[in-house]
Amino acid sequence: RGVVHYAAGEWTVPAAIDPEDLPNGIASALAARVAALGPHARELALTFALCPELSFSFAECQKLGDDRPPTALLSDLDELRNAELVRRSDDRLRLAHPIWVAPIRSIHAREHPGAAHTDLERALDARLAGVLETRGEEFRAGQHWLRAGEPARALDVLVEHARRSQDETARDAELFLSY
Repeated sequence: RGVVHYAAGEWTVPAAIDPEDLPNGIASALAARVAALGPHARELALTFALCPELSFSFAECQKLGDDRPPTALLSDLDELRNAELVRRSDDRLRLAHPIWVAPIRSIHAREHPGAAHTDLERALDARLAGVLETRGEEFRAGQHWLRAGEPARALDVLVEHARRSQDETARDAELFLSY
């Protein structure tokens, strides 16, 4: 509930505290932090959780955030950074730690049961695929198109990736053999 804080390897607890305000474990503490986020920040957090190993520029975050106005997106990203769910590295943002994936996904599953959760994840996977495709990461984009329920689009992207890879290999072979 925002009463207990963890920073620099230490928990800080106020002098007087109601036992009901204490989390009963790390999982509930993480889930409470995710649940305290606003709806747009939670949706953006879910997008980061769908591919926790990747980092994104602000322009890519705009596409992931469904083209929200820049000031609103900055507010959402600040909220995620203040909650320590995402971290900044140079000019890119990424999920701060894989430990956030489970609480982010469970909160979304609870808030959007059944088909609504699946539909939201598919929409976010489609946004991710578009960003990754623009970056030239066709293989990852293909995986997200599949998860978005777009097998034909995934196949197109993966075939293009295979063609480009084959062309690059042929050029490399020509250069190698020309020496």
